[in-house]
Amino acid sequence: MRCKINTMAEVETKITIGELRWPHRLARRAASTLCVFFLLLVVLYLAALADEHFEARHAADVYNQLLTVRLGDTIAEFNRKVPNCKLGKTDGKYGCLVEPIRNRVAHPFDWYLMHTHHDAYVWQSFLRQKIGLRDWFLYAWGVTVYQGRLSKMHTQFFVTGREMMLGCAWGLTPEARRTNTSTTLSVTHINSSWSGWGYHMEFTPGSSAQDLRMREINVSCLTSFAGCRDSREFLPNLPPPEHTQYW
Repeated sequence: MRCKINTMAEVETKITIGELRWPHRLARRAASTLCVFFLLLVVLYLAALADEHFEARHAADVYNQLLTVRLGDTIAEFNRKVPNCKLGKTDGKYGCLVEPIRNRVAHPFDWYLMHTHHDAYVWQSFLRQKIGLRDWFLYAWGVTVYQGRLSKMHTQFFVTGREMMLGCAWGLTPEARRTNTSTTLSVTHINSSWSGWGYHMEFTPGSSAQDLRMREINVSCLTSFAGCRDSREFLPNLPPPEHTQYW
């Protein structure tokens, strides 16, 4: 049996080589970890972006279904027209909320930041809009059923634009709050996570088909990276600004 005895020079050389290899291995592992982390961020971002576009299209479909509802519709007629927001079988008030899955997941985090680190909340919220993850929500509320028929309904659709919140709130009511009018249109201030300006509309059975078209939206505002400028871009069928508020 042979036994090789290394000289001190050989031992020192091996130790030196090992010491040189260790930082390189550490750097490679750190680089691999960073690459995996970056790829994970990209995958999460693409998934959030895909969900944003899918949910926006879904919200637009639900909203267009809500536009077909009329006062006096039965519960069965409402559920046929708006299958994604079905009413119960009894009289009462109902609601329906549509928003991206990302909003539901991030809401507790946003709520915490808004109340503890407001500057950080504003920064990350602003960044989300810039990378195409636009904040929006659709809410049908006060959907009132009386004696088996729809007697009242209110709907809100808000989206973050380039610099402020945009949107509309409208209602179907038997009578307008202002006498001798069938349709009302007014500018309203939006109080939300982003403030802004939108439009409030009130419709009655006497509102014309052209009046009802004011509720139609520009769907691209929900997914645009740049964002829409104002609520008039979001609501392309509004009458000119000089149009009367009551008619």
